[in-house]
Amino acid sequence: MEIPNLREKPELETLLTVLDSKFKSKIHVNYLYPETKKIDENYDFLLRVIRSDLDWLSCEEKDIVYALASKRIAENCGRAAMPGMDRIWIVPATIFHPQIGLKLREPPLIGDDLGLKTWATSYFVSKQIGQLGHDFFSHLLVKKEYGFDSLKKNLPRPSIEVLELGSGTGLVGMVAAAAWDVSVLLTDLESIQENLSYNIRKNLDTISRTSGGSVSCSTLDWRNPNDAFSEERRFEACLIIASDPLYDDYHPPALTNTIDTFLKKDDRARILTAIPLRDNYTRYLSQEFQQNMLSRHLEIVKILFQSCIDEDWAGSKNYAEGVPLELTIWQRSKLELNSLLS
Repeated sequence: MEIPNLREKPELETLLTVLDSKFKSKIHVNYLYPETKKIDENYDFLLRVIRSDLDWLSCEEKDIVYALASKRIAENCGRAAMPGMDRIWIVPATIFHPQIGLKLREPPLIGDDLGLKTWATSYFVSKQIGQLGHDFFSHLLVKKEYGFDSLKKNLPRPSIEVLELGSGTGLVGMVAAAAWDVSVLLTDLESIQENLSYNIRKNLDTISRTSGGSVSCSTLDWRNPNDAFSEERRFEACLIIASDPLYDDYHPPALTNTIDTFLKKDDRARILTAIPLRDNYTRYLSQEFQQNMLSRHLEIVKILFQSCIDEDWAGSKNYAEGVPLELTIWQRSKLELNSLLS
């Protein structure tokens, strides 16, 4: 359908049809270079709709058109401005697991509840889950062989507990459960739980069909980790995952304390952290986190630096080639283990 000329006073039905079909997720704006945004014919039409008084429509009809046009603009103005939506995330097949497709609900971002959105780091880590499992956690993922054959139901399933901190919409934890055939406990703040639980229910069948892995969720506030679980459910995790976890000054010490609280006292236990170094502040938080971890005798096994295209936070040319992403594998130091077990 052609874009109507507002001077010709198109009917309500025509406007709604165009806004619903022609414009949905079809406007492309260069967020990496916002100062050079190209406003094409489609985008310009939406702006003209917002500016028009639509005087040939009733007040109720105007409100409907304005709301839909505003929604279409918001859908193309970055993650923070996007309205609520369901999104399908496809993790491509690798030699370690088949393709994994998860459907996640993302409510509108309200206040500082950043866990209601799926950020670029989570998707990047999800696509690396198979390789990371093979390279750094194969001693925990006990199977006859690690690869597609390991997904056969007759092979032994790893009996480890995996804990994800700051799960958000649940993408990383659910991909880990599906790819590694493990049980993963996804955790986040109380305000995130309803949406996280919804996403888990919607994807349980997919995870089960992929490998037999399982997921559940629970509230965990890093400021009070000892209050997180009932005595009956308390556990120590063999593997802890935290993706894009640092946003505030209290996060480095609080996250470290939470990791130390729930990581199993075993030389096989591991931690995976993924921290995007977006700016000087996130670099500072990363350094603070590293110092806190080392002070707790949690030592670095390996640091990997990757480049992650992070349009979620892009605001200048500095992001054109991607945001540096710091992937770190940690373990308890032998010195600490000796003191804990002596």
